[in-house]
Amino acid sequence: MRSERDGIRSAEPGDDAALRRLLRETPLPGGISVTLEREPSFFGADVDVIRHDTVWLDGAGCGSRLLKRAWWNGEETDVAYCADLRVHPQERHRSGRLLRHAFEGCDAMQARYPAAVTWTAVFEENLRARRILESGRNGLPVYEDRGRLLCPALLAFPGKRLPKAGARDWDEIADFINAHRRDRPLAPVVDAESFANGERWPGLRAEDVLVKRESGKIRGVVGLHDVRHCRQIRIHGVPGWLQRLRGPSRLLAGLGLGPVIPAVGEVMPLAYASFLTAESVTIARELLRAAAAEAARRGLGFVMTAFHEHDPFVPALRGLPRVPFAGRLYEIHRGKPVTWPAGVPLVEAAAL
Repeated sequence: MRSERDGIRSAEPGDDAALRRLLRETPLPGGISVTLEREPSFFGADVDVIRHDTVWLDGAGCGSRLLKRAWWNGEETDVAYCADLRVHPQERHRSGRLLRHAFEGCDAMQARYPAAVTWTAVFEENLRARRILESGRNGLPVYEDRGRLLCPALLAFPGKRLPKAGARDWDEIADFINAHRRDRPLAPVVDAESFANGERWPGLRAEDVLVKRESGKIRGVVGLHDVRHCRQIRIHGVPGWLQRLRGPSRLLAGLGLGPVIPAVGEVMPLAYASFLTAESVTIARELLRAAAAEAARRGLGFVMTAFHEHDPFVPALRGLPRVPFAGRLYEIHRGKPVTWPAGVPLVEAAAL
């Protein structure tokens, strides 16, 4: 896909530095403003992706289409996730045209590499972006709202430990996750080989997975997935009252009573609670507490999660200290939405 007149084309490896700079210079607004960065490599920071296509918008913006293997109607299939949609703040006067070209590129990829559904997630507080994208103007596709995503950052506190997995556990873990998630649309299809080789889930090791067993059988798992080596959430702006709490938070952290509030310009010291799978809400809460405790032992301050608003495990968050964040889940289509399966959608926070 190329338009020399407009400078719209498929991104290439030589565009890596410029794409990373665009992400650094395009903060996402909200009560806490952040930049979502991909250092040291834009194209080398994929999590749960089998194909990555990016449209480079005249040096002023970009948009990616990430093909993923997921459960849909109880079957393994390809789904498409639209990510990295950015227009540089200095180019907002051209945002309509640039976004239209970005989705034209995604349409071309859909024709070449079909997916059962195309979806995305947008920060709930990014009202300007949501208004533009939901308008359907200027040739934009339809953004069909599929519900709220609760993405609280759990505070890391010392607590009870759970056993860690070993390399020999990957087969059993993958079977357990797939058995409990195949009726959840968008849930990643997992396999032991992908876990073991680390290519699809970079940075996730067996010892990062906490396992709850009873009578020798797995009853729940959660992975503490730290991807800061390839993807970062950097604080761009915080309310004054929160910044003033940074000093006291350092004192409390020294006593083991909570994390330090990051300063503007710092990368959030967090990992993700990935592959949370449990046989009950009680076990899910135990797993989340254990993940927060393991994060504290590793010197991390937060554990990021993601739950659809109707997820049966939302009650597991009750009583856990956390910083609230939220987004909206959208299906993207050209006039006719697909029929969604009956199950509650499930997305992995580390892969957003």
